[in-house]
Amino acid sequence: MTKRILISLLSIAFLASCGGGNSSQTEESDITFISPTGAPALAFYDQGNNKNYATNSTPSLVLAELQANYYDVVVAPVFGGLKSIKANSADFALAEVVTGGNFFLVGVNKEAGELPTSSSYIVAFAEQDVTGMVFKKLAQEKWNIGTENVHFVSGAADTLPILKTGKHASNQVDFVLTAEPVFTNAKQSKDEGVTLVETYNIQNEWKALTNQESLVQAGVFVRKSSLNSKPNKMKQFFVDLRARIKTALTNQDAVKTALHEYNEDVKEQAKRFGFNENLAFNLLKNGNRFGLVSPDTKLDVNAFLVSLGQTAYSNDYFVTIE
Repeated sequence: MTKRILISLLSIAFLASCGGGNSSQTEESDITFISPTGAPALAFYDQGNNKNYATNSTPSLVLAELQANYYDVVVAPVFGGLKSIKANSADFALAEVVTGGNFFLVGVNKEAGELPTSSSYIVAFAEQDVTGMVFKKLAQEKWNIGTENVHFVSGAADTLPILKTGKHASNQVDFVLTAEPVFTNAKQSKDEGVTLVETYNIQNEWKALTNQESLVQAGVFVRKSSLNSKPNKMKQFFVDLRARIKTALTNQDAVKTALHEYNEDVKEQAKRFGFNENLAFNLLKNGNRFGLVSPDTKLDVNAFLVSLGQTAYSNDYFVTIE
């Protein structure tokens, strides 16, 4: 990401003096934004009562908002988002990556340390997206097991019943590529006699293969016209976003408290965010298993895409808000 839209503190002060305001609550409330539930929604854990924040459990519907004319900010898969902008000449650009890999290969009824082979029955998801492409590259180039026995389902949510039962299309499964919080949900609700063990942390495996710090998963896309029409408000939006992510990575109690303050009913929390306060606390406490990307980590999106055999995007597809 090399193209920069620099919004200086002096310009913000000037705009505020002209009626823009300087309260983070006021500034951010004027920005309309949407994210999928699950890991990307953790970056907005204290926004449950913000009427301008929407969530959707179907990522493809969130992605479609890049072609609409409502939201100032859309959090969507980076690969799919960039493709959509290019195909539809959408008025958006990628500002930041917020999640970088909450994927795990899980052994079903396996011993700890038991690894997949070319004859293992494996279920993975999102074959045509980053998840599937990363998995195939690791299978072929790092684990040397090929992909002939890999069976793909649509999304991470589709792996939940497979993990719970240990079966796919009436076949006994050996390994499942899944994501958090699906993995933890499965461990808590699996059928009697089914055991689940973490075999690979995909983010760690990817770094070992490519030396890249993280996968490139969900990104924050901003409407270019909104950057021009309300730069101070957009600046504050990103100040708050980065602060929230840093808090989530260092203060799990604050996340739990904010979710509880939104709604004491854990079912309502899960409906809004895709996780509840207890699940968020435990997954953050046990090693950032949501895969949040620290604002201090700068990822090279094009290098990641090229490593997957994809075409790099020009600077027009990226912005940096400072």
